[in-house]
Amino acid sequence: MAVSRVHVTGTLLSPDGLPLAGASLTFSLSATSLATDGAAKPLVVGTSRTVSDANGAVDFYLVPNQGLLPEDSFYIVTITMPDKREVTERWYVASSPSPVDIGAISRVP
Repeated sequence: MAVSRVHVTGTLLSPDGLPLAGASLTFSLSATSLATDGAAKPLVVGTSRTVSDANGAVDFYLVPNQGLLPEDSFYIVTITMPDKREVTERWYVASSPSPVDIGAISRVP
């Protein structure tokens, strides 16, 4: 049995609300986390990266926080814009059987 993942899609927007083309998103967990595959071994979930396309669209998968240990982990998401400015957010990704829009992901204060 594979570790569940959440399919995240949508359009990444700049601070002024326009689609953000060519931005890099880097995802890392707030703590070293484990997810079980339902069978034998725990899997360490590390860092991943994606880039928005020419229209600002993104399409990626993340392991939901609900299945991770420690339970209070969250994703630290660094968005690097084409002009090298960076924005950092903290996300809590809930399990979902359907794709989730990037704007609907819970931000952690």
